[in-house]
Amino acid sequence: MENNLDKIYSVLCKGLESDPLNVNLLYVMAGLYEIQGKLINAYVLYKKIGCISKDEMLSAVKLKIAKYENLKKIEDYKRRKKVLIIAYIFPPIGGSGVQRTLKFVKYLRKFNYEPIVVTVLYCEFMPKDNTLLCEIPDDIQIVRIKEASADERYYKDFVDFYAGIVKDDRLTEQYEFQLLKLQNNFKRLAFVTDINVTWAMEVVDKIGDIIDFDGIDLIYSTSGPYSDHIAGYYLKKKYRKPWISDFRDEWTNNPYFDLDRKSILYKMQRKMEDNILKYSDKVLTVSEISSENYINEFHLPENKVMTITNGYDEDDFESVEGYDKKRNDKFTIIFNGSLYFEIDPSCFIISVNQLIEEKKIPKEKISVEIVGEVERYILDKIVSIDIYGIIKILSYMPHVNSLKNASRADLLLLIIGGSTRLKSVYTGKVFEYLRLCRHIISLSPRNSLVEKLILETRRGRNFEISDTDGIKEYVLKSFENWESGGRESLEVTDKIKKYGRKHLTDILTNTFDEVIFNFPEDNFHFEEKRSSFYDLLYRNGGLNETYFEHYSRTRYFPVWSRSMEIIRKIKDASIIDIGCGAGQFANLVFDNGIVKYRGIDFSSEAIKIARIRNDKYRNLFKADDAYTSDIIKEDYNTVVLFEVLEHLNRDLELIWKLRSGSNIIFSVPNFYFKGHVRWFNSRLDILKRYSTVVDIYNIYTFNIGRNSKIYLVWGVRKGS
Repeated sequence: MENNLDKIYSVLCKGLESDPLNVNLLYVMAGLYEIQGKLINAYVLYKKIGCISKDEMLSAVKLKIAKYENLKKIEDYKRRKKVLIIAYIFPPIGGSGVQRTLKFVKYLRKFNYEPIVVTVLYCEFMPKDNTLLCEIPDDIQIVRIKEASADERYYKDFVDFYAGIVKDDRLTEQYEFQLLKLQNNFKRLAFVTDINVTWAMEVVDKIGDIIDFDGIDLIYSTSGPYSDHIAGYYLKKKYRKPWISDFRDEWTNNPYFDLDRKSILYKMQRKMEDNILKYSDKVLTVSEISSENYINEFHLPENKVMTITNGYDEDDFESVEGYDKKRNDKFTIIFNGSLYFEIDPSCFIISVNQLIEEKKIPKEKISVEIVGEVERYILDKIVSIDIYGIIKILSYMPHVNSLKNASRADLLLLIIGGSTRLKSVYTGKVFEYLRLCRHIISLSPRNSLVEKLILETRRGRNFEISDTDGIKEYVLKSFENWESGGRESLEVTDKIKKYGRKHLTDILTNTFDEVIFNFPEDNFHFEEKRSSFYDLLYRNGGLNETYFEHYSRTRYFPVWSRSMEIIRKIKDASIIDIGCGAGQFANLVFDNGIVKYRGIDFSSEAIKIARIRNDKYRNLFKADDAYTSDIIKEDYNTVVLFEVLEHLNRDLELIWKLRSGSNIIFSVPNFYFKGHVRWFNSRLDILKRYSTVVDIYNIYTFNIGRNSKIYLVWGVRKGS
């Protein structure tokens, strides 16, 4: 039975991936969630269907919603504030980068927040840890969006996407020039943030049809990858929600990156980082030094930047307790984590081999275990310098298993690196090392944050990575203590407990509350413009003198062409064009041999141009007010309203005035322009507003550049 449900779920997911607003698929998926006991997910889908479904399904859905709202689980869900979490790295993706987000998600409900996670559908190149899925709270909404592939054909999409956040035309032009000039290096130049930027583009493009942002209280994005923040930036801009950006590592100041500060990539990244930091309502980092860097280098107010360190989860150690009782046959040093960049154990391995060579430690009495992913060049070095064969490399382990294994250690090895730039690095594993109650030898710069932490908690010693004498002395001392049977009992003190993940989530949610409270209310309200405003616009030709162009040369031509395809399918089409503007669409209609047409616009200047453009049919155009015009009482079966409804405060009233059963074809934008009183961020927004008055058959999307879209909607005016 469970196998069959999984298959059904997979089929439904594929269907909704291509058509997220299909009410039939949504209804079946909601029913499946009911069977699985995922009542919150079911309730959310029923609410969505209630906003967009046609009349025949609506009554059944309303009964479902009423039933659900009597449940304690749904009452609790409704009470909690909703935070949208943008996290490419999320289970089943494993590794150290996933822990911070996973643990926040795990504990958010305890502090009256409901996480809604947006993550990648699947990722081939990162380690998997399916055991982490068990830590995700029951019935959490997780939206998994497929990562798109891209090549040179999509370069313009990249440029437009970056331009919207860089906000520097000159820099963007330089970048576009380099991108076109160096086609052989397309991938290196195209992925300015990281290779996950195509996923961020998909999130920004698709999430609005999946999630109803009216119910979202806060957006939280976490990096790496830094593309998560690109998505956060655009979603705040589109939906006007408060946004917190959480940097697990600094970006252009990342101590593990060696960036060419003269390169176009660095300049683009720096500008993006600057604008992300300034547009965020709060910036989080994992260390005080990182916070100071952001405040000083980007001139941010001190109260805008906050440090919430990484930590450990007490629940992870329940299964670890008691696992470490047996004494090792060999003095065992264990390193947990990945080896890459400057996280290189070479000096440590040389030091231990020297102790063996000096006959201070017998080779048969010592073992060094490295547990995790190892870059090939580091692996080759290890093989060449491990003269006595004491290194044992174990592949990536599920998280809790790696902790159990590390609890066997007689000494835990932590490697940060040698560069002074690494003083600010607070690797997540150091906090788990503290909780394991084992002595630690860490390799990081003198006066680093890690050194301060280890000394403060009395958990071990820190050495500079090249200090072979210091390393040898401490390893030997630890070995001799082990050999004599000694093992100091280390306690979990208050200095360590403050790094518990539950406590850190409490701090995070207090920050959420503060940001939501201080976020300015959405006072966007625009009144309709007078006809004189549009008269001036048409007299000057509009943006780039578009109104003087032939219809085939405007950016609306694809929209109008699709509209003509629809109209040609309507038997004996008789059209009224409300807001006919400069008569360009009318020109296309006449060129297609259709003359049952009448057009009105309340700009007399627009009507002048329309009559000149369509001189043969000049008597079919009239300056008139759509709210009071007699044209809507005349005989017609098709109404077109191109770029009209977004200008009207009483748009729904106008549609209700139209003839019941008539075809309605209208277009609306996803952007603000002078004269707009609203715009639409998604097809879901359109359905929520207009499905009460129009049976909507289809919504087509047209990209017109720089992240701007036109939605073309076709339906039939509902009966009175």
